[in-house]
Amino acid sequence: MRLDVTDLRRPDPRPLGRGKRLERSSVDSPYLGPPWPATPAVHGLTRYTAWTTHLSSSAAKYLERFLKLFEAVSLEVVSDDGVTISAVVEFPADSEWDDPGDERQEVLWEIQPDLDDALRLAEEARSAGLLYSDRLSVGPDDLVAMAASLLGWPEPRTREALSKLLSVRVDMVDDGEKSDFFFIHL
Repeated sequence: MRLDVTDLRRPDPRPLGRGKRLERSSVDSPYLGPPWPATPAVHGLTRYTAWTTHLSSSAAKYLERFLKLFEAVSLEVVSDDGVTISAVVEFPADSEWDDPGDERQEVLWEIQPDLDDALRLAEEARSAGLLYSDRLSVGPDDLVAMAASLLGWPEPRTREALSKLLSVRVDMVDDGEKSDFFFIHL
């Protein structure tokens, strides 16, 4: 279903806050908020679909972009206190990150600032077929060459972005305990 931009004007001019539900949209214009009143979150969770980038904080956007590298299709932010984000991520049923019969995974992330370059590097590597699962298939020198040709980045910028990318760790939580983590490695 395609929505007309006029359908997206919110009757309430106040900004959306935590606990407001955001939906998928196929509109090509800037997001103006939902045309309906905010609905209570399901089971106390605030749901954000992975197809929208209108999350409550830049850190949640970073988390979303990082988990998309692992084929995540949705992200539900449970809490975001500015230091850590607790969320539930959903994967397609046929994803390698999915336990059979359970497509949802609780995650906990200690927020890392300024990951734009690191995530852009990973997204470009994935587009170029250089990121398989959680592993970069080329070394740092090849990534520097790729970033120079595709992004026009100098070597120091690429190496700093790679260092930040390799330091990102999003913990998986099972039965209230950290059990494993999402990360990217060489």
